[in-house]
Amino acid sequence: MLSLKERMGLTRQASDLKSQIKGGQLPIGERIQKTRELADTIKKIKGTGSVTKDESEPVAEPEPDNQESFISVQDFSALSRSDKIEQLGSVLNAPNWYEYEMAFDPEIKLVEKGKNYVVYKSRYGYSFGYKGHIARGYDYWDKEAGSAKKNGGFGSWSQADRTKAKKTINKHVEAGTEPLESESELIAKYKAGDFNTSAPAEFVEVMRDVHSEGLTLNEVKQGALAWFEANPDKMTTAA
Repeated sequence: MLSLKERMGLTRQASDLKSQIKGGQLPIGERIQKTRELADTIKKIKGTGSVTKDESEPVAEPEPDNQESFISVQDFSALSRSDKIEQLGSVLNAPNWYEYEMAFDPEIKLVEKGKNYVVYKSRYGYSFGYKGHIARGYDYWDKEAGSAKKNGGFGSWSQADRTKAKKTINKHVEAGTEPLESESELIAKYKAGDFNTSAPAEFVEVMRDVHSEGLTLNEVKQGALAWFEANPDKMTTAA
């Protein structure tokens, strides 16, 4: 049980964090961090150090400390091309790295997604890429991927990696595979933040719906963080 003095101190801390978040001056990464700090502070004010889930409000579960936080696809899409290039090395390691790559190059469309690779199609043909790296066409995997000199210091891909890339591209060339159907309208709106003005109970239902339609848990959490950022007053009120 918190003492009155401790509770007052935490309340002031929550109020200060709320002001910083609503000020609009923080970079997106720092704003997300401050939002998490606010959520943790509210948990402490509640007295147990953990939140009892209430169906009337969405609760974003804290991610492990060793899990890197990534800018949202929505915010990444809004960046200038030079800023996107600067962020690309990081976001290509995100669980949904392929969404960032498609946001970087809107002409490519998803054809196949494996555990650690993707295949896209554009007007230039098919391209293959492993997680953490930009997708490339057949000629690259056939002529350049084995050369450390042509990979800008990255090193050379193994024979097995190159063979898999070429075989996968050829498979789709021969089949004339078309891009996968685009995601549902509900998921698209969720990612775009269209539900950030929704009431807590309504947003909880939306989270459940988009997850049932195939949105990964990590992507659902990103949307929940965006909702918290847009509604810090609701979080403070809930405390």
